[in-house]
Amino acid sequence: MATTAKDSVPGRARVTFASRRLFLEWALMIALSVVAFAAAAASYHGHVHTVGKVSAAVVLSVFALASGYCGWLAWRADPHSSGAARGRQLEHVSLAIRVCPMLAMLGTASGFLIAFSGSTTDVQQRVAGASTGIVATVVGVACTILLMLQRHVLDEH
Repeated sequence: MATTAKDSVPGRARVTFASRRLFLEWALMIALSVVAFAAAAASYHGHVHTVGKVSAAVVLSVFALASGYCGWLAWRADPHSSGAARGRQLEHVSLAIRVCPMLAMLGTASGFLIAFSGSTTDVQQRVAGASTGIVATVVGVACTILLMLQRHVLDEH
């Protein structure tokens, strides 16, 4: 750790806020993300087809796993470690960045299948399908952007 002070226990370093700055930045990003997702979920409550909920849940699961991994990397960040080792660790986050929009596109395609299956006079079904596609796309893009920001913060330190 870059900023540690000797604790009263011999051979043990005391962790300070300055030594965990990267983790605190990550925690702030996650807290703001949770608030944003909660506000979005509250505004869409009851207006999303089941397929849209499942698609959003899958994307959010990948996001949660990748964000947790970013938090673990931020907690363990050592300013003296080599950039090559950190780059290999961040490849897992890059994979999640590539997977999130693809999973969202599956939800979008499902939404359009819902919208365009059935009769042409069933407006409710078309609206439900369109909302499913939009929700899946928005969640996928939002998660991808947030993961890109987390990766950038980890990459810069």
